[in-house]
Amino acid sequence: MAFAAATELLLLSRGHDFMGAAMIIAVVGCATFVLAAKLLRLYDGDAKRLLPSTLDEVPRLLVAIGAASLVPMFVVACGAGGVHVSQWDVLLLWASGLFAATLGRVSARAMSRATSPPERVAILGDDPLAEVLLESFDKRPRDVVVVELPGALDSGLAEDVVAHCLSASIERVVLISDAVHSDLALNLMRHLRKEGIGVSIVPRVAEETGARVVVEHVDGVGVMGIPQIDRSRSTMALKRTFDLAIAIPLILITLPVMTVFALAVVLTSKGPALYRQERVGRLGVHFAMLKFRTMHDGAHEARAALQHLNTHADTRLFKLDDDPRVTTVGRFLRSTSLDELPQLFNVLRGSMSIVGPRPLLPEEDGHVTGFRRRRLDLAPGLTGPWQVLQAHRVPFDAMVKIDYLYVLEWSPWTDVKIILRTLPVVLGGRSR
Repeated sequence: MAFAAATELLLLSRGHDFMGAAMIIAVVGCATFVLAAKLLRLYDGDAKRLLPSTLDEVPRLLVAIGAASLVPMFVVACGAGGVHVSQWDVLLLWASGLFAATLGRVSARAMSRATSPPERVAILGDDPLAEVLLESFDKRPRDVVVVELPGALDSGLAEDVVAHCLSASIERVVLISDAVHSDLALNLMRHLRKEGIGVSIVPRVAEETGARVVVEHVDGVGVMGIPQIDRSRSTMALKRTFDLAIAIPLILITLPVMTVFALAVVLTSKGPALYRQERVGRLGVHFAMLKFRTMHDGAHEARAALQHLNTHADTRLFKLDDDPRVTTVGRFLRSTSLDELPQLFNVLRGSMSIVGPRPLLPEEDGHVTGFRRRRLDLAPGLTGPWQVLQAHRVPFDAMVKIDYLYVLEWSPWTDVKIILRTLPVVLGGRSR
């Protein structure tokens, strides 16, 4: 369907003389896409993944659509369609095919969620990681419902655990591997897979490797390859170029709006338009982070007196649900995240990045010790994985770990995904 829509667009752009070639492109392109998608496991991934995401599939969709664009165009160029095709025809087909395929997969998943009950999942293993997963699943009630299996592991027999799962209609088991004896875990996986129950493993080593690992088999021995942390000059130059390519156009576009907001802040409350707050940046260097002032002048000094009203679950972070220091204009700017627009100038100066770890206050940064301080290998960001997860709800240690894994796994596509996932969070408003 995606390629049929793309071919129709190409047909409309070229007129009726292109009809024969368009039919060839549609047939050959669809067949090529299906074959490429199958080879790239685009059809088989959902059954293996706990929370499938179309964004994670876009790189493979790029490859599949690329093949489905080039192969039929090559056939037509060899004379099968009787018309000439240009590089612009290939580009148009590729771009429209990618858009249609991505939109189609998003729509199909949305329809599946709306018409199917959430997956019934059991978490096995008494471990702090289980609590983190429970909190995460609670935010996704349309995707996952957690079913408790009290005493399922008490007997130590895989057959008994599987029986519990079958009686409770469990569809997937999330196994905290380090919290379960290794022999029981392996035997349990074999029995669960035999009964058609999905298995997801949470290995302790994933806390240091993230998702970018390579599993290979060497003469029957499974070996997990852990990539090095690459922070070469070219890598940093690429991230800096990415930041400037976004920040400069956004500054030019939003400068008139920022001027209006600055006037509104100054005219409605006493104090400067911008608030400069000390934050800890890349490699531990302190910098002044810019924001529109959303509180009455001198609000930071009043923080100590309001500490007893802190509503954050972790006392190392500070948050008030209804902060009396916030001005009327500031409340609007905060709810829409527009108070953070001046941080684009921090990005322009290089003290911040578009995507990165959360910029912490010096007193907050003092709680980050040991290897977790490598979260500062990259500059803090306007947004990041913490923003997508609504940082005011994430415990401090979990937030630090999330930032650390982001630094370990960084890639340009990771930043693109985070930006796309930030948009609905910002558009939906925030409460911090």
